[in-house]
Amino acid sequence: MIGPQAPSMSLTTPFLIFTQKKIETERQKTVSEFQQLRQFLQKQEQLLLAQIEKLEKEIVKRQNENVPKFSEEISRLSELISELEGKCQKPESEFLQDIRSTLSRCEKGKFQQPMQISPEQEKRLSDFSQKTIALMETLRTFKGAAMGSRRGNWDEPLRLWERRALAKWFIIR
Repeated sequence: MIGPQAPSMSLTTPFLIFTQKKIETERQKTVSEFQQLRQFLQKQEQLLLAQIEKLEKEIVKRQNENVPKFSEEISRLSELISELEGKCQKPESEFLQDIRSTLSRCEKGKFQQPMQISPEQEKRLSDFSQKTIALMETLRTFKGAAMGSRRGNWDEPLRLWERRALAKWFIIR
């Protein structure tokens, strides 16, 4: 009886070539998918940063609009304080006679503190926070999927990651 025969070169070579081409194709697909993912993430990053910058400018503008109101109120209060200090130097009878008019002016000029940030701006800021949380969760899930791939189980974690990522992305938009 003749021992086991080595596989013939004619069968092995086409199989190896086919396998190598398949591996190279998968490598190229992987590189391409990650490039697309990077491009997508860079565009989203730029978009979100531009929106945050726009919101920041709106908030700064609103705060700058409030500066004259604060300055006016500070001036009014300084005048009132100076007037009260002057009246404190007068005899008690004069001081008590003028106190009603002074108190009346204090009550009339109650300062309405301007809002630093509008409710709409507050909501937009909150939305950005929610998007950041969703991005962190997606990254954590993606890292978990990548760890699963190191154990040779790509399919299920990636499908799960894709579903979660897409769901979260569209929900927070």
